[in-house]
Amino acid sequence: MNFRIRIFFLILVSLLFSCVSTPVFIPESKIHAQNSNTISIPAYGKECGFLFFMFLPIGLSDRSAKAFSKVVAQAEGGSLSEVTFQESWYWALLGTRYCTTVTAFVTKGLP
Repeated sequence: MNFRIRIFFLILVSLLFSCVSTPVFIPESKIHAQNSNTISIPAYGKECGFLFFMFLPIGLSDRSAKAFSKVVAQAEGGSLSEVTFQESWYWALLGTRYCTTVTAFVTKGLP
């Protein structure tokens, strides 16, 4: 009986603490009017993780934050607009692959 209780608590703890992810905070940016001195270019970021045997997460918890940081790095001082997050998943032989894609437009002033 003592062995079953230990196994139960081990499973309970692993299920409760394996799904903690990094929150992504998107700061508000100033709205720029589109004129002849600004240009809008697309920005793109994608990160993936794997759920091994539908139980063990590998790289799943921070994929949204990493994908968004790739988009912010492409902005380089511009302002982001029309930010979208897209989740997708694919079956694999030993588990499931989950991907997060972030797209946005970067508005920059021309020199």
